[in-house]
Amino acid sequence: MKIQPVKTAVLGCGVISDAYLTTMINKFKILDVVGFCDRNPGKADAMAQKYGIKVLTMEEILAEPSIEIVVNLTTPAAHYPVIKQLLEAGKHVFCEKPLCLTEEE
Repeated sequence: MKIQPVKTAVLGCGVISDAYLTTMINKFKILDVVGFCDRNPGKADAMAQKYGIKVLTMEEILAEPSIEIVVNLTTPAAHYPVIKQLLEAGKHVFCEKPLCLTEEE
């Protein structure tokens, strides 16, 4: 039985994203990275060009049923609202710590 790679998107194209992407693309054949999103379009465009993967909006990621996993590389202050949106859209989420900044979150 052949295992189908899981379509994955990446949120946040900052400094750490290169390390993640190199590993995700070269070491984890189970992942099919299909898009990037960053609030800074220039960063997303640069990563998309470097890796040959398209830029997506957050809305496109949320609405695309084939994207199952989202790797959240945003800043810690953005983790909670981003994770909440993704989970409510039925996505699986990978995020570095902290998951949130307050006890209420």
